[in-house]
Amino acid sequence: MPLPLFSPNQRVTQESGREDKVEIDIGTWAITTTFAGFENIRSLIAGPPALIRSVVEDDWHNFGYMFNRPSNPGPKRNPLIVRTNTLLGFNNCILWPPLLFAGKWSLAYTMWPGNEPRSKETILQLLLNPTRFIRHQPIPRPLPPSNTPDWPSATLTTSYTELETHGEFSLDGKDNWIPNDELFDAWANPERWRRHLNNYIRGVAVAFHQEVERVVFSYGEFVFSEWAKLRKVETYWEFATPEPIELVKSLIPHLSSYRAGNTSIRTFEATVEETVVNSISFHMRLNAKTALRLYAKTNRRVRFEIIQEDINHRELLDLPLRRRGERAVAPQTSFNDILRVLAGLRARAADELNGVLEFLQQRITVVPSQRSAFSFLMSVAAALHDNEIAHTVVSLLIRHGRIVPRQAGTQIRDACIQLTDAGITAYDSSSCVYDVTQEYRHALSILRGYPLGDLVINITARDRGRTIAITARDRSRSIAITARDRQRNSSTPISQAPVAPEGDSGTIP
Repeated sequence: MPLPLFSPNQRVTQESGREDKVEIDIGTWAITTTFAGFENIRSLIAGPPALIRSVVEDDWHNFGYMFNRPSNPGPKRNPLIVRTNTLLGFNNCILWPPLLFAGKWSLAYTMWPGNEPRSKETILQLLLNPTRFIRHQPIPRPLPPSNTPDWPSATLTTSYTELETHGEFSLDGKDNWIPNDELFDAWANPERWRRHLNNYIRGVAVAFHQEVERVVFSYGEFVFSEWAKLRKVETYWEFATPEPIELVKSLIPHLSSYRAGNTSIRTFEATVEETVVNSISFHMRLNAKTALRLYAKTNRRVRFEIIQEDINHRELLDLPLRRRGERAVAPQTSFNDILRVLAGLRARAADELNGVLEFLQQRITVVPSQRSAFSFLMSVAAALHDNEIAHTVVSLLIRHGRIVPRQAGTQIRDACIQLTDAGITAYDSSSCVYDVTQEYRHALSILRGYPLGDLVINITARDRGRTIAITARDRSRSIAITARDRQRNSSTPISQAPVAPEGDSGTIP
């Protein structure tokens, strides 16, 4: 189902929430080997050296794909950093695409009596992004039921396949958002979301475990302890809106008075070429462990995030409290329990956001619905498929504020009918003219405020799928507005899946 339109009357649920970024510690790998063994392990678990990658050799197969090359030889070392860029080989061929997670692994060791080096208990510290992970997973046809044991294995590298997003684009240039269409809605529905989370967390742990097993086998031994600990989780809900940046700006004054916590505002350039508008992000501390973030995610949606830190697993799993004097130990939470903890955090986040929305409902009576000039030009670009006709229609509206059909040709009248169907214009039977609708009047007044000789409107059509762009340039003040929309004529059937039962099992081999 499509994203709900933003309204302060809207309420969210635990099931509709999704995880954006998850900071998690996974497992313990205690390694025992010789001094030279540690050197070889650190070298072979990382990517191949540049010298090997620059010649045609098979030696690069002996190296790993997860980590960048290590530095600082000796007992005190920097952590091995997960590789997030493309690893290139001979003639710039791609050995491994970027990974869908970030993090580090500290492989330090101490000298024991008898000069036997032994590793400390090393923890894999990860930054996961489930939303981005799901976006890059190959979608099987038909979609598998949520409760099937034959769930597709996790793909841990990025895909270079371009997705159809129907004119929607990210304002911060990042791909951690799910396209608003039926296929992705079915692929990432609440029932399958839990399977994706389990597949992602366990898939990363299994892949790393196999890497450790591969390189340690020849040089020593290791002991693995399976557990996981969440450090920080961002849970989000998204809402559709025609003016995401303006909506965020209008909500910030109200949100600033919601709590007495610290607030901050960040602006960053929108990634649309030739655009001078800025996107905006609002961050607010709700309490010592929880924060709120609101920002314009794309040109058609806003995102509310609840950020939770210092997470107490014992409380969320409803475990008995420790008695006074009992030794405090790190919670040994299994991978399956981690999904329960995430569900509990999602429920808490939903309660927090509903409190924010209830406050906004009391403060806001009407959400502004006036469109910007940017939105006006984009809407025209999406509704009309002929660049010359679009140029003429926009010019007539800017020059006269309306279009008289009896004075226009057949093509212009047909274009007005298309704009009326799209809700951009409306026919006034009393004066026999086409006027823009109420929500676009402010946008047209902004464009009409420019001297017509200084405002140059270019409308171009490029055949990549179907791209229509309208660009308004002010000669005296550089570029004013750019609007573009991509359209393709492909559609994909969706397979419905049954609801999955709770519970999933499995262990690292």
